[in-house]
Formats: sequence, structure tokens, C-alpha cells
Amino acid sequence: MKKIFAVLVVVFLTTGARADSGEVRFLLSSLAPVSSDDNWESAFGLDIQLVNWFSPVLGIAAAIGVSQWNATEVELMDYYPDSGTSVMARLYGDATIYPIGLSILLRPIRSRSAEVTIEAGARYAMVNSDVSARYTIRDPTGTQYGQDRIHLEDGFYGLLAMDIAFPVSPYAKISLGGGYQFDISRGNADFNDTNIGESEFQASIIRIGFNARF
Repeated sequence: MKKIFAVLVVVFLTTGARADSGEVRFLLSSLAPVSSDDNWESAFGLDIQLVNWFSPVLGIAAAIGVSQWNATEVELMDYYPDSGTSVMARLYGDATIYPIGLSILLRPIRSRSAEVTIEAGARYAMVNSDVSARYTIRDPTGTQYGQDRIHLEDGFYGLLAMDIAFPVSPYAKISLGGGYQFDISRGNADFNDTNIGESEFQASIIRIGFNARF
């Protein structure tokens, strides 16, 4: 993680020396998760981007953020006839994601009344999981109850988005936009030291923002 952060800092500072202007973007997002197993019910997040604009149409942004992903509360049941064992489990909780990365920004449309910004980026996602499973195991010898946390490893995802910004002063704008984030590299999901799948953070995005120029 330290190596990744150091590389991002060096890249951003190197490009900043050639920048014509700077901007800070605060983006509040509502995410609609898209996972193969419907693991997530909803998510929301905040991103802060420091942008170096090389020209009126091209810039690079260093981004950090935080988002909360709410797990879909579901009850699972399975039965193994050979051993006469039944397993029931209930999943619940949430996970906090701390993304860090870089984005390339393009502004193909720019006028006094509005401007369009297209973003393509990549994020390393640090995951703090508070998703748990409460389970009941019944077999001929009796009943066992238990509860344990599901460990989610860090991941890496890409981001494509577009925003329309409207000036409210010579130095500030508000924006509306949307996009999609997609998994590039997924971490494992482990329960009781057993792999039960992968951590997925794909989602469609609706967001509002505030931009300040400096």
C-alpha cells in the first residue's frame, strides 16, 4: 500500500509542475451495486479529487474517498441428506471502502454557462468489513449456533463517469453526473478461513459535486 501511495504522489507532483491551473472536486455519490450474487443492497460515498489542468480540456486528478456498502440481508439454507445435516445462515452488516487512485479528465464542452467533464480512472480499494454471518447447524448429534465476520480482501476497480458543471461564481461550480465502476481485480471473501467467493464492488453511480478553482 505504501508503494502504491508513493507512486501516486510522485506521478501527481510531476504532472502538477506542468499544470496551467488547479481545481478541487468534492463528489457525493449514490451507488447501485451490480454483483453476480446480489451481495450488496445499496452504497453511498464521498470522493475528493485534486485536479491539475494541463490545458482547458485535459487534466489529471489524484483521488481519495470513502464509501459504505450495505450488505443484502438474506437467509440461506442447505441440507446434506448423506449426513442428515442442515445449515441455516443469515448475512447482515456493511463494509467501508477507502479508495485511492488517479483519473484522466477531459472537458470536450466548455462555455460560460456549463461544461462537460469526462472521467476515466482507476482506484485501489482498501476494505474494512463489518459483514457477518449468524448460523445454525443441526445434525444427529445436536445443534450448533455460531457467528463470525466475513473477511473481504482489498480490490482494484476502474471508473468511467461524466459530469455537467454549472458556474455559481468565477471560482466555484456545482455539478451533476453519473457513471459506472467495474472490478479489475477482486479480493477473496473468506468465512472461518474458508473461501466463499470474491469481493465485488461494481456499481452504477449518480453523483453531485462542488468544484473550487485555484
